[in-house]
Amino acid sequence: MQCHLCQHENHAAARFCGGCGHVLQVECAACGATNAPDNKFCDACGSALAGDGLPKPRVATAKAYTPAHLAQKILTSRSALEGERKQVTVLFCDMANSTELAHRLGADAMHALLNQFFALALAEVHRLEGTINQFLGDGFMALFGAPVAHEDHVRRALLSALGIRQKLKEAEAGEAAALSQLRVRMGVNTGMVVVGKIGDNLRMDYTAIGDTTNIAARLQQLAAPGQIFVSDGVHTAGRAYFDFSPMGKRALKGIKEPVAVFELTKLRPRDETGTRARNLGIGSPLVGRDHELALLHYVLQQLSKGQGGNLILTGEPGSGKSRLVAETQRHWPAGKLLWLEGRAVSFGRSLSYLPFIEILKECFDIADDDREDESWRKLESGLTAMFAERTPEMLPYLATVLALRVPVEHSDRVKYLDGPGLRRQVFLCMRQLFEQLALRQPVVLLLEDWHWADQSSIELAEHLLPLADSMPLLVFFATRPDPEGPTARIRKFAADLPGRRLQEIELPPLSPE
Repeated sequence: MQCHLCQHENHAAARFCGGCGHVLQVECAACGATNAPDNKFCDACGSALAGDGLPKPRVATAKAYTPAHLAQKILTSRSALEGERKQVTVLFCDMANSTELAHRLGADAMHALLNQFFALALAEVHRLEGTINQFLGDGFMALFGAPVAHEDHVRRALLSALGIRQKLKEAEAGEAAALSQLRVRMGVNTGMVVVGKIGDNLRMDYTAIGDTTNIAARLQQLAAPGQIFVSDGVHTAGRAYFDFSPMGKRALKGIKEPVAVFELTKLRPRDETGTRARNLGIGSPLVGRDHELALLHYVLQQLSKGQGGNLILTGEPGSGKSRLVAETQRHWPAGKLLWLEGRAVSFGRSLSYLPFIEILKECFDIADDDREDESWRKLESGLTAMFAERTPEMLPYLATVLALRVPVEHSDRVKYLDGPGLRRQVFLCMRQLFEQLALRQPVVLLLEDWHWADQSSIELAEHLLPLADSMPLLVFFATRPDPEGPTARIRKFAADLPGRRLQEIELPPLSPE
């Protein structure tokens, strides 16, 4: 009997694969009879089966459940992808209590619950441009980095895993409360695969190099309900953005050597000022950037004397933009300047004001895992300290940017506004906020990875640029070369402004020496 997951040949009576541990014979949830794993219906009672005896979820071809924009991206580039070696991140996710739930709820209710779960999970995977490679009964396998290539595929996979877990947690108090009964476990690994043929229905064949998929599957099986286990490679690539707990080396079935295992716990809080260099693992002296470093120091010296400005730092990926900024922060810590940092992300162009949301959270000490009422309290308290009786004029608009529910007593200010009207109020409030902050202490508004900025953030940044001409505010964009995107927009807008022009620092490639 061949395992469909790893193709290992097993003896005919085997219930579990000797190569990867995957279930080979399944029990029908309706009558308890044992069935072959490829049975679509129970051969004892006729009930519909999925790979582990559960009622079969209604999932069609990959093309049917893949969003149109993502399907188009895959089909457009498939000829270039087929046969290519790719570094990918594999996410396995399954329900740990599916058999117990199936017996307790019955076939119809379990069917509906599975459909709810898959709809929720697929939305999180597709939001980050991952693809579902196969369904495994009450779980699935997702790929990040293939067939759609992303340099940050590890980060996307981990965000997707945390998103699925968070959505299930939120379901406890929502309309889909039945989902709160589910207990999922996940495993994540990164490694090489060779992409095979991609069909018109988006069915993708691939060949794993080494134990890429087997380790991910084993990590998922090792995890307890609610846990997300990752490999050492995933931990190394993701530790700048996520918190992990080491679980030691574990022997995984079918893997020769023990594997270092880590539990993904949460998204790392936004960097405190001055920790950037440590998070990047920087310990060696900075070399070859004396000229650029001197220019940055000059700009910040002028800022400390009350002269604001607008600055673009441009460099190719890996040229050292973040390292240069980290080195600068060492010389200009929080006591001298107020550093406020927001970062655009490659998967955030549909998320309005994403870099500024990070900045607002930093300003008001709002943590990513704060409850909504706690976030509102922190925002209201912080604004009151700055604006006193004017707080109600700003509170509902900034709360809207943070996606907080506006209480009834403040809702009249926002519920009658159309889109352009709300945008004007948001821009006005953000400008007043930065004005107030700059009156207290010179401010560096650092907008990283600006080449990925969303449309709303671009427009807000344009609105703030003139403020730097009259206040000790430096609007600082760190970006890749971007001749036609968000950076080009800022360049063009700044060229038409009166007063001080935009300054630019370009990072050329380092010399061989």
